[in-house]
Amino acid sequence: MSGALTDELTDAVHGGWRTAGSRFGPALVVLLACIGTTLLLTWLYSDAQTARAREQFAAWCEERQQLINRNLDSRIEGLYGLRALFDSSEYVSPDEFERYTSDAITRHRDVRSLGYLRYVADEQRDAFEQQYSRLLGKEFRILDLGPDGKPIPAARRPHYAPLVYGQIRDSVPIGLDSRTVPALVDAMDAAARNDLASVVILRAPHAAPEQTQRFVQVYLPIFSRGTRRAPADQRILEGFVRLRFVLEELTEGITDQARTAGIEMRVVEVGREDLAADIGEGAVVSESSWFGPMRLEWRGGIAIADRMLSLQLLAIDGRTEPELLPAWALLLAGLALSLAGSLAAYSLSRSRLRTEAMSRNLQAEMRERQRSEQRTAQSEERYRSLVENSPDAILMVRENVVTFVNRPAIELFGAASAEELVGRDVLDRVHPQDRAIFQKRFERMQQEGVVLPPLEERLLRLDGTTVHVEVRSVPFIIDGVMVLHVTIRDITARQQAERERIGLEAALRQAQRLEAIGTLTGGIAHDFNNILSSIVGNIRLVMEDLPVGHPARQSAHEIRNATSRARDLVKRLMTFSRQQEAPQSPLDLAPLIDEVQQLLRPALPAGVVLRPVVPPDTPPVIGDATQLHQVLVNLCTNAWQAMPLGRGEIQILVRTMTAAKARRESRATLQGAARYVCIEVRDNGSGIPREVIDRIFDPFFTTKGPSEGSGLGLAVVHGIVQSHQGAIVAKSEPGSGSSFFVYLRVSERAARPKGVPVGDGPRGANQHVLYIDDEESLVLLVTRILERNGYRCSATTDPRQALAWIDQNPQAYDLVLTDLNMPGMSGIDVARAILARCPTLPVVITTGYVRAADVAATRDLGIRDLILKPDTIDELANLVARFLQESAGPGS
Repeated sequence: MSGALTDELTDAVHGGWRTAGSRFGPALVVLLACIGTTLLLTWLYSDAQTARAREQFAAWCEERQQLINRNLDSRIEGLYGLRALFDSSEYVSPDEFERYTSDAITRHRDVRSLGYLRYVADEQRDAFEQQYSRLLGKEFRILDLGPDGKPIPAARRPHYAPLVYGQIRDSVPIGLDSRTVPALVDAMDAAARNDLASVVILRAPHAAPEQTQRFVQVYLPIFSRGTRRAPADQRILEGFVRLRFVLEELTEGITDQARTAGIEMRVVEVGREDLAADIGEGAVVSESSWFGPMRLEWRGGIAIADRMLSLQLLAIDGRTEPELLPAWALLLAGLALSLAGSLAAYSLSRSRLRTEAMSRNLQAEMRERQRSEQRTAQSEERYRSLVENSPDAILMVRENVVTFVNRPAIELFGAASAEELVGRDVLDRVHPQDRAIFQKRFERMQQEGVVLPPLEERLLRLDGTTVHVEVRSVPFIIDGVMVLHVTIRDITARQQAERERIGLEAALRQAQRLEAIGTLTGGIAHDFNNILSSIVGNIRLVMEDLPVGHPARQSAHEIRNATSRARDLVKRLMTFSRQQEAPQSPLDLAPLIDEVQQLLRPALPAGVVLRPVVPPDTPPVIGDATQLHQVLVNLCTNAWQAMPLGRGEIQILVRTMTAAKARRESRATLQGAARYVCIEVRDNGSGIPREVIDRIFDPFFTTKGPSEGSGLGLAVVHGIVQSHQGAIVAKSEPGSGSSFFVYLRVSERAARPKGVPVGDGPRGANQHVLYIDDEESLVLLVTRILERNGYRCSATTDPRQALAWIDQNPQAYDLVLTDLNMPGMSGIDVARAILARCPTLPVVITTGYVRAADVAATRDLGIRDLILKPDTIDELANLVARFLQESAGPGS
């Protein structure tokens, strides 16, 4: 009982507070709103009065600004009229000048003088002074002011601007040169440069500190007639007309008006770069409170020719303050209205509480009904959103008839709307070859009511095309009839990706096999190089030991030629395995094409003819003989393989053209040479189908059978041509043959003749060479060669023993030769250890094959060179002499 009583008391207290809040809340809101409105209206009224005062003050200031500008414009216009007087006549007499200017001086009390200054160069000074002495009828001299302020003859300088005409009351004497004051010179130069009036403002000379008068001098250039419209650098400057007036006298009347109105007026000079920041138009108002003193300030610009001054007007005694109504009157009126409004709100709230009590139950019932309807609508909306936004097509099938489809299903079947699918037999959309399987699955689900695994099958779109899909069917009962919920997913992209994955895996396996072949080739080439090095070196020693005319020298010479061909074979193997960079140099095409012809002739079928046509004036190209040999062999091999009957003709046609023509024919961006050589390999075989000609250079693409090729031949050809900065283009007509065009850069240097012997180098002077190689036969061979050529040689197959020898006597050796690939320590490791002990000892590495990574590593360590073994054995003495000479330095 006590708990129930407590709850009732709590509800009563809370209900009382709620009732009180409902009763007094609106009245409080009305009261606060009315008070806020009263304050707002008072502020708006004050702001309106302030804005009116601001506008009146700004209008008064703008009128004075315009008046000053008009006065200034009238003075400047008089100056332009004076220039027109001089422009209209070749000679203006002093009387004409006085008559024209006396009226302007009489009307404007602030104008001190109007004058004419003649522009004179120093070489014209004497003639000018004589001329104006005759015109004026008295002696005329160009004058300067002396230290005592009296005029004296002007000192010599490049240019003068003496006053020729002036008023009698002008304090400036006739002939006084104005170009002694830098500010005046700048103004005159600016006027002459721009053909406009230019202004300079100066304080009165010798004026007392309390005097604030500023003299404004305006200069306007006068050019000789006939040159005014000429370019600035061709016009002839004749002189200047000058206006002098006192700025304070011009604005004196306006200043008195402002002072009478309680406004302080100032005209301030500003720099040209400060014009935008310092001169603005408008009124600036600052107030301490609604009813406190107000300060009005206005700023505007005054234009004098090419100068702009700042006009500042400041209200200083508060006469422009607006007259405001008492704020307390507005506040009391607002409070009275606030109380009346709050009483009315209190009365209305009591009536509203009674109405709310009567309708509370009805509102509770309505809210419950709305929540129920909202939950139902949300459930339907979630289902509709789930079905319509599903990435899969969804169908409802009842007794083999489609009763519902979602939007993805409409798109899958290519229908314009759902009406084209609903009401139709679902079997009509199944591919004829898959209908039997679909019918069996449907009957089994009807009989057993089970969910079967997904099935991949083919469906027909409305346009008859086939689409591969994955189908899932879920049976359920509606009104005693089985209905199938069918979900269809388009797997065309997935099947395509699967096919591409299988193709890529096959390509990867092929690439791995090629990489393994390349690695094996590199290892074989390395060992073969060691064997060749031993053969080449020993044959050279044999030929040196045999006397001239000995019958065995011919056999030794043939062995040496055979080793040269073996060396070329090793280079090709290196290039194939990508373990050796192929250098490019000037190369004659005729011998190269002849070698290709000799190589292919035994392999070609008897009915295939290979016919090269190389003009005798064909220039050399930039390339690698081994790689270009591979290009031509691949293209010719493909050509005769495209002759199914084993009969036909292959032509190798060579022609030279300009770079522009090569770019037009190849449609490629060819750069790096002014001329190009085009090698065309043409055949009359079966040709290339149009649908595959754009893919023939793709890696692993081939039209041959599994055992006929890897699809890398033309891809390798394309890569070699690209590495030569050239282009390759294929053209073919099925049944009429094919043509491959290879564009190569022309070399401006002649090709080096093949087989040019290298001259014997100087003999050694008992220098000590340390040789390291894991092949004992090479150690013996190099020792014999070096000792025959005047060197001492310490050789070993153990790199650690060589390091021990250096530790025992670091200064005993002049050069170190070491093999690159050795068990235990590589040649780079040996070189690093030697250079750490003896940084100045030259180290050269020899190797069976050169890789780009090895070259970079040797450069970083400071190793002198990385050279190939067969060449170094043949020229070992010359190379040792060169390295020793480089280490000794010039002049040694």
